[in-house]
Amino acid sequence: MEVLQINVHPKIYLKDPRSSELGRGILLEGLHLMHQLGLEEFTFRKLAMHIHTTESSIYRYFETKHKLLLFYESWYWSWVAYRIQFEISNIEQVDERIRRLIGVLAYQPEPHERYGLFAVKTVKDVVVSESVKSYFVKSVDDNQRAGYFGPYLRVVERLSELIEELEPAYPFANALATTVVEGVLHQQHFAGHIPALTNFNPASDALTEFFNQLVLSAKGYGKNL
Repeated sequence: MEVLQINVHPKIYLKDPRSSELGRGILLEGLHLMHQLGLEEFTFRKLAMHIHTTESSIYRYFETKHKLLLFYESWYWSWVAYRIQFEISNIEQVDERIRRLIGVLAYQPEPHERYGLFAVKTVKDVVVSESVKSYFVKSVDDNQRAGYFGPYLRVVERLSELIEELEPAYPFANALATTVVEGVLHQQHFAGHIPALTNFNPASDALTEFFNQLVLSAKGYGKNL
């Protein structure tokens, strides 16, 4: 049984796809098809064929395939935020909270691991491969104003807060937090596809340690300047 209902911004969809059998089919088969084809080759026409419905039926739930991608991303970052809260609660030492948060970011779910509707690994694979296509687009300002990136921003904000707690004098907490959150995704993507750009495999403990050292090196900033 699901412990927590993962919320997704309601403006991302036209009709909540979790409210009907067809909508759930759109989410599940859309995830697998986007994972298989990538966003560029993925279309609602292809999805409609896979779930034996009409293209117009899918448009009743989502305006565009980019909105469907935003649904998966919002779900994933909400799940990450939930895991972070679970992992760092009741931990007093800030450096240990940072280590645990980065461990959640780098976590590689098992193929059988599910949360609610989704296999978490498949959602993460789509986020790793496709997430930059949701904010390196012309509509990014509109999407930001609409609040679509809320769960992602909360994860970055939580790490930024821990960096400021670790070293109040460090002036680049937001930039460092964003670099770590994005860097984990990029390094895992490179490990699976362009290994010459990384030193890690996707599930390497060394990846976690690399980002731990990067963040913890902020401690004592300015003392040797």
